[in-house]
Amino acid sequence: MKAKKINITSTEIKKWAVFGIVLLGLVLVYLALFNPKGEKEAREVVERAQIALQEARVAVQTQADNAPNLSLEQSEKALEKAQSLLIESDYNSAQREAQRALRFAQSVLDQYDPKQTLKAKVTIGDFAGGVMIRKNAQSDFKKANRNTVLELGDRIRTQNDGACRVVFLEGMRILMEPSSLIKIDESFRGAKEKSLLSLFSDRGSLEVSTNDLGQGRRATISTEFTQASVYSNTELYHQVEQDITTLFVRQGRVEIQAGRQTVNLVKDQGVVIRRDQPGEEVLALLPSPKPTSPTNFDSFKANANNFAKVNFTWDAVPGANAYHLEVSRDPYLLTLVEERESFPGQRVSMPNLQPGTYYWRLTSQSTSGKLGMRSQIREFTVTESTQTREVSNVDNAPPSLTVTKVSVQGYLVIVQGKTERDALVRVNDEKALVDDRTGDFSHATTMPGRGIYTISVVSEDRAGNRSYKPQKVQINE
Repeated sequence: MKAKKINITSTEIKKWAVFGIVLLGLVLVYLALFNPKGEKEAREVVERAQIALQEARVAVQTQADNAPNLSLEQSEKALEKAQSLLIESDYNSAQREAQRALRFAQSVLDQYDPKQTLKAKVTIGDFAGGVMIRKNAQSDFKKANRNTVLELGDRIRTQNDGACRVVFLEGMRILMEPSSLIKIDESFRGAKEKSLLSLFSDRGSLEVSTNDLGQGRRATISTEFTQASVYSNTELYHQVEQDITTLFVRQGRVEIQAGRQTVNLVKDQGVVIRRDQPGEEVLALLPSPKPTSPTNFDSFKANANNFAKVNFTWDAVPGANAYHLEVSRDPYLLTLVEERESFPGQRVSMPNLQPGTYYWRLTSQSTSGKLGMRSQIREFTVTESTQTREVSNVDNAPPSLTVTKVSVQGYLVIVQGKTERDALVRVNDEKALVDDRTGDFSHATTMPGRGIYTISVVSEDRAGNRSYKPQKVQINE
C-alpha cells in the first residue's frame, strides 16, 4: 500500500497559527477573569493574619496594663483594609496589607509572650463592678482585667459592688462575691510537688467548685484559724466574717481543721467555726431546691408590648417551709430585679420581664432555724417581640451559621465561620467580631486546662432567631 502525500500550504499554516494564538488569548482571558492571580495566596495570608491578631488580643488582655497597644491597633487597621481589598479583587494589595497586619500582630506576640500567659495556672475568668488586684511585689491594688494572670502571693479584692470568677488551671473555680479578699497560696498537701491549688481567705464569701480536679487530688482553703481540704467533684460555700468561718457543702467532701479538731463534711452538711470555739458540731443542712422552670438557658418570646411572663417553679424540699428567690440581670446577682424571701410556695409568676438575659437562684428556708443550701445560678433569656421590630414580615427562620475552621494552639481555641451579615455571634457567651459586609467571623477563647470541651457557637438574627453549632475540642498541652 502506497503512502498518500499530504500537501500543506503556507496559507493553511498561517490560519492554524492565528487560531492557536486566538485560543491562547481566550484561555488567558478566562484565567484572568475566573481564576485571578494571587487570590488563593492573598486569602491564606489574610487568614494567618486573623489568627495572629486574635492571639495578640488575648495576649494583651492577660496584662494588667490598660494602656492602648499601638501595634495591635495598626494590625487591626491593616487587616480591615486587606479584607476590603479582597472584596475589590485587588489581591496583590490585599496580600501586602495582610502581611503588614501579620507583622504588627507578631510584634505584639513577641512583646507579651502569650504562650506563657495562656498556660498560666491561675487567671481572672470574668468580673463585674469593682475588682482590684495587688501583685505580690507591689504595694498598691490596681483594677483587674479579664484573663489577668495571677501568681503566688497575689491578692484579689472585690469591692461592695464587685464580683469575679477565678480559674485555677489545675481544676478549681472560685466565684468571689462582693467585699471579699483572697490571696493565691501554694499547697503541698496531697501532692508530690508544689501546686497552685490553694488560697487564703481574709474575708468575704466564695462559691467553690473542684469538678475539674483530678481524682485523688485536693485543693486547700485557709483562714487565720481554719484549713479546709477540698476533694475533687466538690461544690461548697465558704464565708469568713470577723472571727467566724462558715462552710456549707452542696456536694462532694471537705475535711476542715480548726486547732486540733478535724471535721469531715459531705453533701448537705455544714459547720460554723468561731475562733475561740473551734469545737462546733456538724450541721445537717436543708438541700438546695431543684428548679423545674425555667430550665437552664431557656428562652421566652416577649409579647407585642415587649414584656414576657415567666413562671418560676421548683420541687418542695423536705423540712423546708419557705424559700428565698433571687432574680437578676447580671450573672453575679449583684443587683436584684425581683426578690422573694420567706416565700411559702413553690411558684412565683413575673408577668412583666423585658427582653434580656436573666439569672436566678433559690435557697431553702425553715422557721425552725435550720440553714439551707443555695442552688446554683441558672440563666434564661427574654427575646424581643417580632411585632415591635421594623421588619416587613415575621421572621421565624434561624440565621445561616457555618463553622469553617477550629484551631487549637495550646489553651487558645480560635473559631472561624460565616453567618448572616447583621447577626450577633457568641462563642462560649463571648461576643465575636462579625464582618458586616461578608458575615465572616472569628473569635479566640481560652480553655482552663487539658481535656475535651464543647464550645458553643450561637448566631442570633434581628428577629431573635438562633442557630447553634457546638464544637468539640481537645486540649492536650
